[in-house]
Amino acid sequence: MTEEDKPLIRNQIGNLVPLPSNHHPFKCNRVYVIKKVTNGLVNSYKEWFLAKGFQQVHGTDYDETFALNWIVPS
Repeated sequence: MTEEDKPLIRNQIGNLVPLPSNHHPFKCNRVYVIKKVTNGLVNSYKEWFLAKGFQQVHGTDYDETFALNWIVPS
């Protein structure tokens, strides 16, 4: 568990679960941004969790992919 995970567990936002034996972990990144207003005061804090999906193996980590089909009206 990393220092970034401890507040998530302490605030009951998430929990750690064991990885199934037939799966393997892939790397992820967290991006933190501090939004400020024009005078420099902090407006909000943002966080994005980015999974590096290109490291996944078809059939092991996922079974199908989702692609949105755009329907163009005629």
